Amino acid sequence: MTFLENIKQKNQFPIIFIGSGITKRYFKNAPDWQTLLLNIWEEVDTQDNFYKQNYRLRKEYAEDTFKINVKLAEILSDKYDDAFYDQRVKLNNLSLRDAYEKHIDPFKQRIANVFSLLEPQDGFDDERDAFSKMLVKARMVITTNYDAFIEDSYQRAKASVQVHIGNRGLFEDRGLWGIV
Repeated sequence: MTFLENIKQKNQFPIIFIGSGITKRYFKNAPDWQTLLLNIWEEVDTQDNFYKQNYRLRKEYAEDTFKINVKLAEILSDKYDDAFYDQRVKLNNLSLRDAYEKHIDPFKQRIANVFSLLEPQDGFDDERDAFSKMLVKARMVITTNYDAFIEDSYQRAKASVQVHIGNRGLFEDRGLWGIV
């Protein structure tokens, strides 16, 4: 019996991890990590400095692309947030006051804005329906995405979802997750 057949037969509920590739599959012109970081970097610094930083990180992390991108994002987050609070960059849907008082990270909001403008790919309706039905059967979904695709998929399946940002929720009482 295959792994999936076993889960189905025992009516078990998996924990699902969904990476950013899901967005590239279902949306037109969804950027990859490097392109996303470069585009936002150019709002606060030069393209040359982006590649210079990449070069330094490549040497430090032995060309581990994941670690390089994580570190680039950390550096860019600081640059972008500083530029936002210095009012060198603006976000139409976020004021200085709201960012400060509501603890909204300007860099993360900028990324979310990019994904909110993406248009769905044509020809994936059946697959998106199947994806939505699969999500409803999951005990938990963990994702690195900044877009609302997962939440929208639950709505598509006429189901609700409790969203936790960061690691909040991972350590709640087991009974809340349907575990016995």
